[in-house]
Amino acid sequence: MRSVLFPSAMELNKYGCGDFEYHTLENSGINQDNKQETGIMDFQAYLDQEKLQQIPNEWVSGQLYAQTEPDEHSFALRMNLAFLLNEHLSTTDYQLHVGDVRLYIEAADSCVYPDLFVSAKNSHSAAYKKEAQVILEILAPDNEAFKRGLKFSLYRQLPQLSEYILIDSKRQVVDIFRFNQGQWFYYPAENHQRLALPSLNFECGIDELYQDVFD
Repeated sequence: MRSVLFPSAMELNKYGCGDFEYHTLENSGINQDNKQETGIMDFQAYLDQEKLQQIPNEWVSGQLYAQTEPDEHSFALRMNLAFLLNEHLSTTDYQLHVGDVRLYIEAADSCVYPDLFVSAKNSHSAAYKKEAQVILEILAPDNEAFKRGLKFSLYRQLPQLSEYILIDSKRQVVDIFRFNQGQWFYYPAENHQRLALPSLNFECGIDELYQDVFD
């Protein structure tokens, strides 16, 4: 598996990774149709409102954005990842969160729902987590720009984050971003290669990850 230094969006474009450096909501990849007309909302008001919601919202710079339900392929990938990681993490000091756990990014004044993330056991409030060692997001056409762009920009403000993984739900391709010595590196993986998460001492085949997803 080759690695590529992650210095800028321009460099990543050479490897077919798309646009990563977004700095405004208008150019963030967020589906503006999902924006909730609530005005600017502080964090506590967001938490209070979420208790009443059936469909969770993500809170980015004071604005609410409704989440969309995962499609069939995305749901299957989420379940495969949960099975593989839970089995591995059961004997470690880490725990896996799947889909319905908030991650509060204090430095960005935002709170989002990663598809899956790993944190230390019993860390922080039951209402939300404030740290993540590894974050895994599953890409679909309606969320890919957001997860590659603004969401990655938010996640990079988490001091404990070691790895950010993007899993394509339409083809068997995984993008691995790994933080090392103050810089992010990009590691592409596909087909019969392997997904390695050194921070968790975890490894699995890409074929295992995509088992039964496209059947």
